Amino acid sequence: MRRIMEEHGDWAKQVWLTEFGWDSCAGGPVPAGYEYCQLVSEGDQAAYTVRAIEYARAHWPWVGPMLLWNLNYATVPGIAPDHEMVGWSALRADWSHRPVYDAVKGLPK
Repeated sequence: MRRIMEEHGDWAKQVWLTEFGWDSCAGGPVPAGYEYCQLVSEGDQAAYTVRAIEYARAHWPWVGPMLLWNLNYATVPGIAPDHEMVGWSALRADWSHRPVYDAVKGLPK
């Protein structure tokens, strides 16, 4: 990415990573088409997210905000527990924190 940006004179611009993160539904309902989420535990989701943020900060100075998808989709009233977006949420349906919530909260700002 950096080489392409440099070749086109965009080296000083930031790239924002939107809808970034990992899906975890291990131990819960599995959305159709999202079966892979069974392979990522909530602990893995937290560890992968932290590692990606730390890597970007250390190696990609051109990366701006990294927007974690999503904070609270699981809390939407009436949403089915097997909805495809629930596994991406940093909060559970009862508003309790998944490990990724606290892991990101604990990162240096």
